Amino acid sequence: CLEAYCSATALIRHARERTGLEMTAKDVFDAARTGNDACRSLVTEYIQMLAAGISTFITIFRPETIILGGGVANAGDDLFVPLNKELQNCTFGACEIGVPQVVKATLGNDAGLIGAAFL
Repeated sequence: CLEAYCSATALIRHARERTGLEMTAKDVFDAARTGNDACRSLVTEYIQMLAAGISTFITIFRPETIILGGGVANAGDDLFVPLNKELQNCTFGACEIGVPQVVKATLGNDAGLIGAAFL
């Protein structure tokens, strides 16, 4: 299950295992950006796993865009720039099929609530 490896909960769990500290997903990305080697390595691995999972969906479904929400999406360019680059490298047949951009969900964590309200 991709969520077991690429959710905010998974990132937090792995950060705790590596650093011994209680951190949020934002803390992990912030620490990586400011030079914490353990967090930098963790973020790199996280992005590689997420790209591997997303590339499978791209190969099968060929979507026009991939939209990510949730807490980790709040990492902004620290997530999306390297993730989009990694997708170019790991997606099978990327040159032939094209790789869609991964973007942040504009409704964020409220998407479910807004969708329920429309029902």
